[in-house]
Amino acid sequence: MHSNGWFPRSTRNRLAMLVGLTALISLITWNLMPVYGFIDYFPFGRLLWGECIEETLSIHQAMNGLGDTFKKIVSILLPLLLLLTVAIIPAWKIWQSSGLLRNIAAILMLIGFIICIVYMVFYQDSIYLHQVRFVTVNFLTTALALLIFKNESPDAPHAI
Repeated sequence: MHSNGWFPRSTRNRLAMLVGLTALISLITWNLMPVYGFIDYFPFGRLLWGECIEETLSIHQAMNGLGDTFKKIVSILLPLLLLLTVAIIPAWKIWQSSGLLRNIAAILMLIGFIICIVYMVFYQDSIYLHQVRFVTVNFLTTALALLIFKNESPDAPHAI
């Protein structure tokens, strides 16, 4: 019996694709989730991406503290999170074949996860707290999906 050529044969890579699908659902959720607390309701994704672009364009300016440093790091990691989350499922063969590439990307996602955890601990009264939780889950699931992938030989028999 011949399996589908695109779908992974190993259970581990199938699990990684399932975690990647969870990351994609989390990405869609936090981009469409509204923020209440403004005069009218604002989709969080648009507000966050606007701030992300402003922070990236002002990266050359002096940083006043650890909070500004974290903000600049996350403004760089969010576009990378978007690209990785969208590319996990369609480009699974690239992720499973390159250990160095997926480990570097997973470490960057774990850095974003840690920064989001720090934000949630210190800014518990923020109106963005619910959205930041989904961003945190998105960072974590993307990192886990990248770490779960393993090399899969095309000549190996079907693994359970």
